[in-house]
Amino acid sequence: MPIHGKDLPDSVQDKKNEAYKSNLHHTKRYKMAEGIILNSFKDLKPGAIKAIHEKEPGNYKRKIYPVGPLILMDKISNNKADDESSQCLKWLDEQPCGSVLYISFGSGGTLSHEQLIELAIRVRNEWTKILVEQRTNVVMLSENIKVATRPKICDNGIIRRLEIAKVVEGLMEGEAGNGVRVRMKELKDAAAKVLNEDGSSTKALNELVSRWKKVSQD
Repeated sequence: MPIHGKDLPDSVQDKKNEAYKSNLHHTKRYKMAEGIILNSFKDLKPGAIKAIHEKEPGNYKRKIYPVGPLILMDKISNNKADDESSQCLKWLDEQPCGSVLYISFGSGGTLSHEQLIELAIRVRNEWTKILVEQRTNVVMLSENIKVATRPKICDNGIIRRLEIAKVVEGLMEGEAGNGVRVRMKELKDAAAKVLNEDGSSTKALNELVSRWKKVSQD
């Protein structure tokens, strides 16, 4: 589904920002590609994959290779951050199925003092999703993939404690949470299926390798 301009990251809404110029530059170069490799799969983003794959002027059809989901596994490291991540995963494995909410503060911003207070008052051991530069992601997750709930934001950009409580309670106990859990189970099963020997992602990867071999031989 289309994403409204207001839901794009701030950096690409400012024409004077270097990130805006970089995005525009690479968008123009997009048509130069013979194919596109996606770390995703058809069941996760059917609309986006179909849109990219549509025929363009000149009857040209760009080849799409959805080979995902590909993730880094069995990483061996003595890094302190990796050890802490392992402890988080261990704690998650010990929790009842479907009992934990995930909080994402984003990677490119920080919470204001006021927002931190609103969050801390209503959320203790639970995890939920907050908007900083995450606006685009939350639109995709809530309205397209349907594995999240989007909280309402006040005019001053703050998500108030009552709204946070409403979202948390809805995901933990309400119909919204049931819908998210069902959808997550569907996507989990679909992800496992596409990576099977006859799965669509496996076939796409084999097709990509065959293409590379042909190009190298030519």
